[in-house]
Amino acid sequence: DGDVVENVQTVASLGRLRSFVSEYTNMLIVPSRKMHRTAHVQGIAFGFTEFAMLAIWALGFWFGGLQVSRNVCEFQAMFKSIMAIVIMAMIAGQTQALAPDAAKASKGAKRLYLLLEKQKKIDQERTSRGKKDTPPVTGAI
Repeated sequence: DGDVVENVQTVASLGRLRSFVSEYTNMLIVPSRKMHRTAHVQGIAFGFTEFAMLAIWALGFWFGGLQVSRNVCEFQAMFKSIMAIVIMAMIAGQTQALAPDAAKASKGAKRLYLLLEKQKKIDQERTSRGKKDTPPVTGAI
């Protein structure tokens, strides 16, 4: 309860601090277990993605080395092709990761253009028609 945190001095003076701390600790057991499971799943997923990336690099270098040893291609050509493939894969991954942001940016740009094209109720550039100009303020009474 937020009241306990806000009024911690009152709770401590009444001697109820330990009971509230133990109640708070008991309330955290279930969310803590869920977070531990989530952390493990995310850790396994991250480990798998790192493994997959490095395994693809290793496979590319192994196959490239095999082609170089069989004189199918030269070492520099093999290296250039592996780098081209890896960089293209990185660009494709970044593009896929930024796709939701691009959609939000497009929607925001449309809203901005609608706002800029909206007819204003008050025209700031229009001069006052038929009204007398106010005299300059001199500060004299």
